[in-house]
Amino acid sequence: MPAPARSGQRPAPPRRRICRGHQARRAERSSARPDTTPHTARWDHDPANPVPTTDLNWWRPLLALPNERTVERRPDVLTFTGPAFGEALQRAGPVRLVLPVTSTAAVGHLVVKLCEVAPDGTSRRILEAPYRLSGAHEWHRIPIHLGDAGHRVPPGHRLRVQLASSCFPLYLPHSEGTAHPWRAHRPTGSTQWLLTGGHDGAHLELTVLPRPTYS
Repeated sequence: MPAPARSGQRPAPPRRRICRGHQARRAERSSARPDTTPHTARWDHDPANPVPTTDLNWWRPLLALPNERTVERRPDVLTFTGPAFGEALQRAGPVRLVLPVTSTAAVGHLVVKLCEVAPDGTSRRILEAPYRLSGAHEWHRIPIHLGDAGHRVPPGHRLRVQLASSCFPLYLPHSEGTAHPWRAHRPTGSTQWLLTGGHDGAHLELTVLPRPTYS
């Protein structure tokens, strides 16, 4: 077994890794080759049929992380899945998702999840973050900070970004109008579009640790 590097050696610093939104298609299809052509992906929000939260125990969610496949099959949930990693990916630090998005709603929600997908298709949440979107029919380039995480993605596993406009009852669904959601008398739905592909498309930024070196 090779001896570990001596303590006097300076380790390589973490590096930022950018995963473009066009590296992954909707649902199960994925491609390791970047797509330089811009595309738009659409999803709808129905406040009468919101996307349910997948947590079975809100107070202790880490005890049993649910399989996100139960909501990823819904037509109002976008998923973008990257290719399987040939070797383990060591992540430690901030995770940020940049979303060029527009909506017909004056006020709405974006609920973003970063998941790890096993070879058998099981999808487990790593991070989650909500965002309040405002300004109907305007394109916004939104940097969403999902938080910091130390996580190891095993070989053969993939990363998946999940995007929706609700996660009920964890977050109260917004209506299309500007009224406060608790005071809305007649909630209405909305339609959202996301720009993917090309230089300006959605992308995920990760902090990746270097591979361990031995002398």
